[in-house]
Amino acid sequence: MPKLMCRVVVQALLVALLGVLVTWAQSVTNPDPNQPDQSSPFLAESTGIAKSTAPSLSISVLSTDGTCLGTDFEITFGATGTTDDVGGNDVSGYIADDGAGVALSADWTSTAASGGTYSRQRPFGPSAGQINAITTRPIIIQFYDLTSTPPGGWNTQAVYDGIVLQGAPLMDTLVYDPADDVADCSNLPIRPQVPTIGPAGVAMLAVVLMMIGWMVLRFSIRRSKS
Repeated sequence: MPKLMCRVVVQALLVALLGVLVTWAQSVTNPDPNQPDQSSPFLAESTGIAKSTAPSLSISVLSTDGTCLGTDFEITFGATGTTDDVGGNDVSGYIADDGAGVALSADWTSTAASGGTYSRQRPFGPSAGQINAITTRPIIIQFYDLTSTPPGGWNTQAVYDGIVLQGAPLMDTLVYDPADDVADCSNLPIRPQVPTIGPAGVAMLAVVLMMIGWMVLRFSIRRSKS
């Protein structure tokens, strides 16, 4: 009976530890698809396959007073339409966050689904308008192939949420450090890279855990015999 009890206890512990390991690994490797993944390389999860083609995405300084919080940036985004999302038009749009996940800017537009191509500029900042002021570097811009039209306007939380909540395919991602163009931005904290673990790492940890459990089991059995 003591030997059987030891085995049961050890096996229960192993199952519990493996459950914790799997849950942790999933939380690291599969972030919330509706929010930017700020682990290296700052890419977001998305669903489906993008239908629009030839996306373009860039950011530049529009104006500055020499301070990071006094700088307006301009995002240029564009694509070629291929899919009729609404009224013969293909809809796409972007969201921009800082390194801490704070929403900065959001905008969308549409173009003819029959191969129409567009390029659109949208400024954001203290003068141009913004959702929130930047708090942390870098700026992460995510360009989505939308399936419906978000609320009207730009650089509002409603537009941002209307894009994010669609769970649309991600066409492009751009990571930009404003300190490259505005020296004062170097005073902002930069979000550290979060270590990630892949399938091979999960498998290795599981093997190590099982080896430890086996050694504990053998030790328990030997003690029960003595």
